[in-house]
Amino acid sequence: MVGQSLYMIKQEATDLRQQLYQGKLLNALGPIAGQLIDQINYTDPTAVIQLTSAEVREILVLTTELHLQLTQGGLIDVSDDQLILLMGGLQQLDPLIRDQGSLFMLSELVQGGHLTKAQLHLVLRYVLQDDVLFAHITETANDAVFQRSFAVSLLSVIDYWGQKQLAGELELDLHTRMITQFATYIILEGDGRGFVDDAGWAHAFVHIGHMLDASVYDPQMTRLDKIFLFTLMLERIKRIETPLYTGEIRRLVTAMINLLNLDTLYVSYFLKHLKQWRQELMQMPQPNTTIGWASLSNQMQFFQEILLRERVPAVIFNYLNETRDFLV
Repeated sequence: MVGQSLYMIKQEATDLRQQLYQGKLLNALGPIAGQLIDQINYTDPTAVIQLTSAEVREILVLTTELHLQLTQGGLIDVSDDQLILLMGGLQQLDPLIRDQGSLFMLSELVQGGHLTKAQLHLVLRYVLQDDVLFAHITETANDAVFQRSFAVSLLSVIDYWGQKQLAGELELDLHTRMITQFATYIILEGDGRGFVDDAGWAHAFVHIGHMLDASVYDPQMTRLDKIFLFTLMLERIKRIETPLYTGEIRRLVTAMINLLNLDTLYVSYFLKHLKQWRQELMQMPQPNTTIGWASLSNQMQFFQEILLRERVPAVIFNYLNETRDFLV
């Protein structure tokens, strides 16, 4: 999606973040973010362009060569053009190219410290491009979900491992862009599919969980930005129209609990959010559509998953446990 509609959503996300920093929005962030998500209209899917057979062969040759270098423990020599070629493979439907090829190799290069600081910035700027992160995102279920989802997965690797190499010195404007782009992605992503026949794992919401978890440990991420991103995630979970049953809820709850255990500030804020959420559910009529039941099931599963965890702060556990009859 490009054009005015994307611009408006990005501007709304930026404005929400600015108002949060100005102290105007903390208690109302959830409902306002939810209203923004509710305004998105998804259109019919359009054709998604894939790489040429020649480009696919190049990726296969390159990943084979780099894998050999890694296993032999030699010097990894990768050019900027080769990095761009690998990142292009994230859009491929073939999991051999996308998962086992491009994402695996790019993750290895980042985690192993094989890229220069300039190359880390190159990879980050690539995945943050609108044409990559928001490809076909306001269309109903479509093949571009793989590019979007795996861009977020790579983004989480860069934020967690790359930050260590950059010693927490990611350029401020680039770090801010990462936050606003990821926030916009959470608002817009409506494809909750897990495994897709003949194409492998889409797993957009598992990868959102990866990125949220990386943000928990990001030394440049402020408390307000963590609250901002996790609140958007909770509001988005309320509105997913497909059942999340392939590990998405588990991954998101893991990230949530890791955040809650950082500081009592997060516990107090999200306890209020959970209470507000439960009140909304109590006021909802019983679903009478498949989509309605999927939405309710996802929300109930989120609460139940929290109760299963050992590291849940006591005040959160006690509140949900007292209302657990409601969660059945």
